[in-house]
Amino acid sequence: IECEVAILFDKEGNPNAVAPAIEFVRFDFSNPKDFTPANMVLCSLGADQFILGNEYPWNDSVLEAINDTVITLFKDESELLRTTPKESLGGPKNVTAWALREAKHRGFTVTSPTVLLGGTCGTAIPFEPGSYVADYGEFGKLEFVVDLAPE
Repeated sequence: IECEVAILFDKEGNPNAVAPAIEFVRFDFSNPKDFTPANMVLCSLGADQFILGNEYPWNDSVLEAINDTVITLFKDESELLRTTPKESLGGPKNVTAWALREAKHRGFTVTSPTVLLGGTCGTAIPFEPGSYVADYGEFGKLEFVVDLAPE
């Protein structure tokens, strides 16, 4: 479980919104020998699913406010993590600049709808059954339940 900030892009490939996000990372390699750093990068470091909160406009005041936001993750009302978006490359503005440079360098075009997950804020938290709340202060809360019951 990773607390992140998502960046959303318009049809011209410009960032136009940010949103609180939770990423669920899952590695499901059928052959243990395939679990290598290179393969983890190729599969986006195990990105499996994500939850987005409310979107906020991409402007200097929002970016400054979200950078200074304290993100707190709770499981069953116990605090697991306290962090800020600055812990991921200095925040959404820096993450976006880096990602757009890399995309251009590699010949990729960014268009709508594109959601860029801005990297782990703090540390990744192992999946454990329970009720979770990721509190992003003035940017809202994301609530979810982890249930590891067999399918």
